[in-house]
Amino acid sequence: MSQIIPSILEKNFANLEHVSNKFLQLINKQDKPERIEIDICDGEYVRNKTWIPEIKTDPYLPNWDSFDYTAHLMVKNPLDKIDILAAYGFDRVVIHFDTFSEEEWGVIVEKCKKLEIEIYLAIKVDNDLKNFVNFVKNNLQDISGLRIMCIDKIGFQKQEFSDQSLKIMVELREAFPEINICVDGGINLDTIELCKNAGANEFVVGSFLVNSPDIKEDFSALGQFL
Repeated sequence: MSQIIPSILEKNFANLEHVSNKFLQLINKQDKPERIEIDICDGEYVRNKTWIPEIKTDPYLPNWDSFDYTAHLMVKNPLDKIDILAAYGFDRVVIHFDTFSEEEWGVIVEKCKKLEIEIYLAIKVDNDLKNFVNFVKNNLQDISGLRIMCIDKIGFQKQEFSDQSLKIMVELREAFPEINICVDGGINLDTIELCKNAGANEFVVGSFLVNSPDIKEDFSALGQFL
């Protein structure tokens, strides 16, 4: 299924809630988003630092009754975050291929199964594609989708789209014809069709929607490419 997933990258919970409320404007449209994503950056794996759930101090994710939530973990130790993500109500997590050991992967999988959290595995344009493909082939039963980062500097919005990511999409779609392939970074009206033609079927959109003067119109315009 093709899907546009609005994303949020904010420093604190109050700002996160503000952007989530902005996405509520899309609820009455036929092509409304069923899911939104929160980018979680630790300031170590990436240079940016955002809201990070450590202890459940807030009672709920904003608009939890309107959206399903994905946590995109741009952190050095994703295993440490799984339990708190479940407590907040996330039902999908994006984990980067170069942030865990083989042993940690097994623990992550078991935790996510127990807590009913889907796993998407992410690759950056500078990661080793061959190693990534081999890992996915060996662990396909535990992976719900693949995430391709389409920018060089992850953890920041308003970044330039990388043409190299299109080559990765093509290769991953050839290797895994049935799996969800989600793209993230630099997705807008100029790049979404390129990504679809290269094999992607899920599209994470951040600054293009967050900064839109007419979010309903721009979301609908993106949807025409699905």
